[in-house]
Amino acid sequence: MNLKKFKKYLEEKDDEFLRDEILTLYKTFDVVREYYDPRIEPQSIIEIAQKYKAILEEQFCPLRGFPELKYSVARKAISDFKKVCRDPTAIIDLQLTYVEYGVKCTLQYGDIDERFYSSMESMFRTSLEDMEEHGLLDMFEARCEEIQEKTSDMGWGFGIAVTDLYEEYFTVAK
Repeated sequence: MNLKKFKKYLEEKDDEFLRDEILTLYKTFDVVREYYDPRIEPQSIIEIAQKYKAILEEQFCPLRGFPELKYSVARKAISDFKKVCRDPTAIIDLQLTYVEYGVKCTLQYGDIDERFYSSMESMFRTSLEDMEEHGLLDMFEARCEEIQEKTSDMGWGFGIAVTDLYEEYFTVAK
């Protein structure tokens, strides 16, 4: 079914039916609750973000065993979070958490591979772009500086790339 047909279907329903449908969706699907909870109770976004941070932690810094490094799972967590959260601060926080867990993973397990570092660099760049777009560079500068300091000696050109990005955004911003 396409969107046009769905709109027509909804137009034929009364308000009570639509309320009942939304309540059923809310009770049935976690993602619907995650979508509405922050709109009703903005502080609930912290709890919701924790779920997605746990997914990132499991991919890069599991409590047991070696990291799985399933980038698709980690990136999907961020993508899914963006679908339920409209707060740029919370989204950037999660994106930086991705990079921070990646840095922690490298420090704990040693040098990884080019794909890993490309993924981390890409997420760091995206985070910085989003910070600049939303005027949040000052809010996240300390975390970015810590990432830059911890990565300065890392291989595959990662440390250099992070330093270049950090200097590009924070030297210009000052």
